[in-house]
Amino acid sequence: MDSRGSHPTISVRLVRADDGERIAQHFGNLSPASSYLRFFSPRRRISAQELARFTEIDPRRQAALAATVGSDDDERIVGLAQYVVVDGRRADVACSVIDELQGHGVGLLLLRRLLTLARANGITEFESEVLVDNHRMLGLLTRNGLAKHRSVEGGVVHLTFSGAEADGALRPAA
Repeated sequence: MDSRGSHPTISVRLVRADDGERIAQHFGNLSPASSYLRFFSPRRRISAQELARFTEIDPRRQAALAATVGSDDDERIVGLAQYVVVDGRRADVACSVIDELQGHGVGLLLLRRLLTLARANGITEFESEVLVDNHRMLGLLTRNGLAKHRSVEGGVVHLTFSGAEADGALRPAA
């Protein structure tokens, strides 16, 4: 993403061990609705244990990416994407983007980079739990061919997709 109009320049990088405060601020900056859609419950902050899952990464079992604006002391996380291996080569995928940048391609950018990283690390199957009310995330996954296999239970859409389907989503549009 570039700095056309009022949209800031976005950089994507791996989450680092020193990102704890920036991650906590990111989640604190989400609106109550966005926080609910990400965590399935209303909350304004994440626990120390949840924070550690982002910053204490075991690269064989998980990865986290940060979409950032600014640099050095002024760097701010505006989006996060993470996968966690749940079984063998199957990983759970999750993403959050601050409200003001939702619908501007940050989620897609994070998702594509995360899937590329996961595929390079041998992940062959993916899953994601998305609330039925999370129309933006469901739309993002659907538009990119990643919501073909779904089931719904208790207001939660369980999506699964293969590595081949992820690879298809990573190809540029013809």
